[in-house]
Amino acid sequence: MKWMQWMLVLALTAGMGLAGLGCDSDSSSDRDPLVGTWTAQSFNGQELPDNISLTITFQSNGEVISTTTIDGMTETDTGTWSADNGVITVVSDGETDTTPYSISGRTLTLGPPGEVFVLTR
Repeated sequence: MKWMQWMLVLALTAGMGLAGLGCDSDSSSDRDPLVGTWTAQSFNGQELPDNISLTITFQSNGEVISTTTIDGMTETDTGTWSADNGVITVVSDGETDTTPYSISGRTLTLGPPGEVFVLTR
């Protein structure tokens, strides 16, 4: 299943600098709309199965934490992140990854066309 493979790639990317929005005070969230914790709801318009979850926390200090759970097995990745002009850059384990994003209210849309995750706060 391609979406499961992409979910794993996204989780790793998130850990490398994307992915999970940090749980910070409301004042830091006001300064950067990405800061906070986001939970994946769907991939390419399909709801995630009950046995799969992805949470990304973008912290105001530039750290990112992504946690992926599949069939009860959990993997957590960390890294640093930055965002500019609708693109998130994540650095983790010496690798740099970028992905487009947009935010509308409490919804984060993440990924290029055909590989899109929708996450909510």
